[in-house]
This record gives sequence, structure tokens and C-alpha cells, in this order.
Amino acid sequence: MALARCSAHGYPEGRNGNVYSRDPVNPLGYPETSTMCGRTDCQHPALIWLLDGERAEYDDGKRVFGYDSKVARVRVE
Repeated sequence: MALARCSAHGYPEGRNGNVYSRDPVNPLGYPETSTMCGRTDCQHPALIWLLDGERAEYDDGKRVFGYDSKVARVRVE
């Protein structure tokens, strides 16, 4: 599942065998976006980190991805 982190908190380490792509994608309108870093103590706009499988879908044209919590999805550029 996609992960929202700012550039300072980026390059996440995957858990449970998940591997995130080294190249994040921009949420729609970045940096003037409503997508904020998922770290509780951070107020910066987030980049979207995709799992390797999601990155392949992105490369094939998919532009909407869900977060692990399933409470929201994000559209990327």
C-alpha cells in the first residue's frame, strides 16, 4: 500500500516483505497538495512512496492508490 512521507522522512523501509520503490511520485498538485506527511510530528507536504508492484501499475498508467489503513486513496501526477 502507498505511503505518504515528506522528503525529510522519505525512503521508507518496508515491513513484512514489502519493498518500496526508490523513486516517489507526486500527489496531484504537489507541493500545494492536501496530502501531508504521515508522521504525527510533521506538517510538510508528502510524496507518495509506492510498493514495487504498485510502481509497475503506475508505469502502466494507474494514478489512484490506497493507503494501508484504507481510510483514503490518493491521486498522483
